[in-house]
Amino acid sequence: MKKETQKEHIERLKEEISVQLEANNMLQKQIYKMQYEANEQFGNSGDFIQMKKKIENLKTKVVALEDSVKHNRKMYTFELNKNDKLIKRLRENKEVQKFKNERGAGRKSKFTDKEITEIKMNSQKGKTIKEIAEMFSCSVGLIHKLISEIK
Repeated sequence: MKKETQKEHIERLKEEISVQLEANNMLQKQIYKMQYEANEQFGNSGDFIQMKKKIENLKTKVVALEDSVKHNRKMYTFELNKNDKLIKRLRENKEVQKFKNERGAGRKSKFTDKEITEIKMNSQKGKTIKEIAEMFSCSVGLIHKLISEIK
């Protein structure tokens, strides 16, 4: 066997490299083709179609839940504002109610605010205390007390 020169050796290696590059390119093309076929097969498979439907259903559920959350936030805000208004009215009513003492002890009023207003109106119209007392079936003293408290 004849000894290979440096130049021949380089040429032979270049040829081997080009053959290997060509083989690599062929294998790469086969790999891409197989991947494409696998993707196409999977895209048409029952599993893929089921997964796609599940994803669509989940997206629909997410949208529905987001709408529900928005609605619940609105309702919460509405109820919170409503409660704030009620609390404010209760505080105003407590401030309006004046008790003779802090505990609110003692006998409760026999007449409602509406009846007391009616008693006041009758007194201003010129009816006597006795007539008003007979109208409301109570004592003259009670009517006198209510009229004098109103003034």
